[in-house]
Amino acid sequence: MIKRRNNRLVALLISTLCVTSCSYQGLLQVYGSLTSGIKSRLAKIHDHLAAEDARDLRINDIFIATQARNPATGLVDPVWQVQGETQLLQEMTYGVVPKGLHQTKEAQPLQKNKIYQLSVEGSRRWGPYSALTCFMINSAGQVQLQDHC
Repeated sequence: MIKRRNNRLVALLISTLCVTSCSYQGLLQVYGSLTSGIKSRLAKIHDHLAAEDARDLRINDIFIATQARNPATGLVDPVWQVQGETQLLQEMTYGVVPKGLHQTKEAQPLQKNKIYQLSVEGSRRWGPYSALTCFMINSAGQVQLQDHC
């Protein structure tokens, strides 16, 4: 009885370690302007992954919201969201729905002097994938990356 319980505990511990150690976090670059278009791309995948391993990345959610919470609801205000499943995108343009994804929240006009957060969720062969960054549209209408979200 004790041996069986220990086996279950060991199995639980191993699966927990695998899930946490097999998740990947990427970096996003956001650039452009309100006039030329706001674009983003995945800057890099975990250092220990080879570039050719990026092909197994599947993106299933792109979400942009205001960074500040709405005082009435206590939640961030979504400004654009697409969901579905697509392979790694070389570049994404705000408001343009990538092939394989569908729009669940229509793109709202981005405002100057406001901070937004962009998150990308997906999966890889061995676990979940996520990337998050914050950016501001400055008074000139240009993207300005933020140090933290």
